[in-house]
Amino acid sequence: MFAAGIALYLQCTKAKDRTGTVAWWAYIALLLILYIPGPWSPPPPSENVVAIMGIVALAIFGPWAYWIDRHRVSAS
Repeated sequence: MFAAGIALYLQCTKAKDRTGTVAWWAYIALLLILYIPGPWSPPPPSENVVAIMGIVALAIFGPWAYWIDRHRVSAS
C-alpha cells in the first residue's frame, strides 16, 4: 500500500523545483528507514510512549509534508 501511495502521488504531482524532488525522496527514505525494522522491534513499554511518539511524529512529519507539497504542483 505504501508503494501504491508513492506511485499515485508521483503520477498526480510534479516538482516545481529541486526542493520538491530532493525533499520528497528524503521524506520517503526516512519513512522507509523507520518502517522497515518495525516487525522485528520489541513492543513499546507503555501506551504513554506510543502517544508521545505519535505527537512527536505528527509535529515533525506534518509540517515537513506541508513544506514538500508547497514545492510540488498538480501534474494535470
